[in-house]
Amino acid sequence: MFRFVISALMAIHAVIHLIGFVKKQEPASDETSGPKQIARFSERRIHHMRALWLMACILLLTATYFYFQHHAWFWLPATVGMVLSQLLIVLHWSEAKWGTWLNLIVLLAVIFSLANLRFQSMIDQEIDQLHHSAAPVVHHISAEQLSALPPVVQKWLTQTQVPGRDFSNTTHVVQHGIMRTSQQGQWMPFEAEQYFTLDPPAFVWSANIQANAFVDIAGRDKWQDCNGSMRIKAASLLPIANSSGTEIDQGSMIRYMAELIWFPHGAASPLFTWEQTDTDKARITMTCHAKVASGLYTFNADGLPIRFEAQRWGEFEGAFRKETWSVAITHYKHFNGISMPDKSEVTWKLKEGDFTWLKLEVVEITN
Repeated sequence: MFRFVISALMAIHAVIHLIGFVKKQEPASDETSGPKQIARFSERRIHHMRALWLMACILLLTATYFYFQHHAWFWLPATVGMVLSQLLIVLHWSEAKWGTWLNLIVLLAVIFSLANLRFQSMIDQEIDQLHHSAAPVVHHISAEQLSALPPVVQKWLTQTQVPGRDFSNTTHVVQHGIMRTSQQGQWMPFEAEQYFTLDPPAFVWSANIQANAFVDIAGRDKWQDCNGSMRIKAASLLPIANSSGTEIDQGSMIRYMAELIWFPHGAASPLFTWEQTDTDKARITMTCHAKVASGLYTFNADGLPIRFEAQRWGEFEGAFRKETWSVAITHYKHFNGISMPDKSEVTWKLKEGDFTWLKLEVVEITN
């Protein structure tokens, strides 16, 4: 909605410049100082001004199209068009001064666009770094590796037909869904992409969250070299969160183990130790640079994971504390011939009641 409104205002602003192009203007003359020469000069000036009004219109219309289409280089024609427009407004101030307000709207759109470009550039660099640090290995679960796992984990991997297949060291997941920040908060739609590596273990997750009709939130979670980092900005410009530290590290490790469901070949990695605690449950533990985290998987009768739970650090009312973090898997789908979860819900199990804050759907998995 916000993008549509801004695009409409920019388009109207662009078209208004046609008034300056089509408006008839009489060349000035001065009989006391060569009227014919001055008239010719005035005519040329009028033609040049009309061309500038038309050029401003074209630049702003181009910027409008780019903005509506989420084009990364929207800011370039918008900036040139805005500067040219304001110059013409100043030269015709008494008639065109109100156009300054529309140019301020264009300026704000340019600022937010450049902020988004900068934020996305940071994420792209982190993804490139993730790929460059990934070992050039192919992952393959042998019969010996499979037999070393608890029976319930063996059943999961066998059921999904993972053993005997080759997998790359990088997994790419495309997601969308809804999230909220409080029990009474509104649900916000989002789209996200996530990249994982298994050797070394790491991930980068980036999301665009539609907070309301006017403001988008850019989010990025990263876990690399056993260190977690979370950055959130409104409109990619105004900081909401920039977190790191022991609590974020532990939460990132928990998340990595929970999202193993999207690259199940990693279950046999020496990164993890497994312990079967019941016929349908197995505890997974991970150690990374002396940092330890663990969680509990629950499997259904077919051997597929249906829940993951762990004691995870979270921020509640401005303070960090450990609470039960639970992922309920609600649906499976085949990706590249392997049955993997495509729908899930994430809930904090708090003393005051369950707080389901995320409902997720995976639309693509590449590994």
